[in-house]
Amino acid sequence: MSQFFESIKWQDGEFYLLDLHQKRVDRTMQQHFPNAEKIDLKSVLNVPNGIKTGLFKVKVIYDYELISVSFDAYKVKKHKQVKLVENDTIIYAFKSTIRADLEKPMYGNVDFDDVIFVKNGLLSDASYSNIVFFDDQKWYTPKECLFEGVKRKSLLNSGKIEEKSIKVDDLKLFSKIAFVNAMRDFEYMYDFELNGNQLYLKESTCDI
Repeated sequence: MSQFFESIKWQDGEFYLLDLHQKRVDRTMQQHFPNAEKIDLKSVLNVPNGIKTGLFKVKVIYDYELISVSFDAYKVKKHKQVKLVENDTIIYAFKSTIRADLEKPMYGNVDFDDVIFVKNGLLSDASYSNIVFFDDQKWYTPKECLFEGVKRKSLLNSGKIEEKSIKVDDLKLFSKIAFVNAMRDFEYMYDFELNGNQLYLKESTCDI
């Protein structure tokens, strides 16, 4: 039986984007366990004693019922070098704990710290983040994403980013890249240079 999970940001007493996480849990349950009792995140997210401040990743694992809830201290990782990986068959429509197709390209690598999947000639997502690109006027995210992350959804709803189909050749139209997910916003953004199938990144800044 498949298991699914949510990675929820908790920082200094606040759970972030909980409404979007709940909608995704509801959608997943309806698709895979339509007869199961609803999992209400607000009722199961109890902050452990001793945790008062800081940044934590709250991982909720479930199938037809709640499996576990864990709180782990979190630090946003930087990117330096990213590899473009072609995979026309990869699918990750739901946040499943089965992530072999996403993680396999990272096994044993020493030359890059993340990958961006290219599916049917179009950019999609990184291994654990959605991606956004800046063309000196607007931030865009690939329309053909593998997974509709909650941060991506929030940024689209707010108008801070827009969807756009992006080919590898279109990368020359953009000056910056950022990686976003439930745990990371625009803490880090990068100027980038494409050399072969590798993106070389340099930390940068930009008004959002």
